[in-house]
Amino acid sequence: MVAPIRIALRAGGAAPRLPLKAVRRAMGKTQGDVAAALGTWQGEISRIERRDDVFLSTLRLYAEAVGARCEVAFVLPGGQRIVIAASEVSLPPRGPRLPFATFPPR
Repeated sequence: MVAPIRIALRAGGAAPRLPLKAVRRAMGKTQGDVAAALGTWQGEISRIERRDDVFLSTLRLYAEAVGARCEVAFVLPGGQRIVIAASEVSLPPRGPRLPFATFPPR
């Protein structure tokens, strides 16, 4: 549920436009939570959130990690939306997380 922030719908029922960071926060997730779900580092999530151009597959994985679903749609001049069918991308199963740095025992 998107409770931490209020999303004001634009006139005409248009979907709100929010940056990834705002969506993540609205879903009550930290960058660390998303990183753990994606099996990457928190710094990579920060970079994804700052990018102007992100792969669709990355957006789908990010959406799933915050508890959402990503759709791609064409909006025609009359306002009709056509959702583009694409293969589903889901999070791969992850094993135990390794610490940031591992050193061999002495």
